[in-house]
Amino acid sequence: MWHPHFVLRDQLLDFFWLASSILTTVDTPGQANYLTMGTFLEAFYQYQYSLRLPALVLNICPIKGVGLVAKNLHAKKNMKAQGIYTLREPTPPRPWVNQSQVVMGLRSDQDLGDPHNRASWRHNRRMGLYHNRRARESESARDGKNGAKASALQAFLERVREMGDEGLLRGEGVDFLTVEVGKTIYDLMVKPDDEVEIGRTLAQIGLDSLMVIELRRWIKQVLGLTMSVLEIMGSGSLKQLAGDLAAKYAEKIRE
Repeated sequence: MWHPHFVLRDQLLDFFWLASSILTTVDTPGQANYLTMGTFLEAFYQYQYSLRLPALVLNICPIKGVGLVAKNLHAKKNMKAQGIYTLREPTPPRPWVNQSQVVMGLRSDQDLGDPHNRASWRHNRRMGLYHNRRARESESARDGKNGAKASALQAFLERVREMGDEGLLRGEGVDFLTVEVGKTIYDLMVKPDDEVEIGRTLAQIGLDSLMVIELRRWIKQVLGLTMSVLEIMGSGSLKQLAGDLAAKYAEKIRE
């Protein structure tokens, strides 16, 4: 790194671009040598910048469909649990602010203040702004404005509440809930939700204990219902779980 610095220091460069890793941002334990290299790169860009020389470092996240993470489902799940997401090639740079250091692929589906959030970077002081931002986004989600999928479910639940019609929670209503719960489970498993098979059992789908905890949290946040891990796992099929949720929701609106 020092060699190109000395060779090019008298040249009028348009840019000096360095590639680092997203892992140096989230302080991943157990990878000291790898992280040391990335940390040095980032310190070097700061040095270049202090000399008023062109410098840019890109903290690269996994890219969807490319590399080890794309081929390893376990690695993909671990990355997502830490709040690290894959990006597609055309992702726009709209959220980025610091023009001299760019970080890719950080996101958390849970509130950063949630004690069960496994994202190691949520305690980083540089993320303080996003604790407030996430809270505002959560309020928007509760108003049914957090994406088309959430809107459809929120609209359905709101219609049930306003009409007080438990009949909506039977037949096609249960089918709708089955699909929505299935999409959520597949999202937790980092699988495309167009593959949802509503007749399969939760065990056949591959739902493990950690994912059940995440699903339980989603049920609490979206439906306002409390279910134990044992209740969820004991539901059997995906459709039976949706039926149990519909019954509990009907009981809730009767109160």
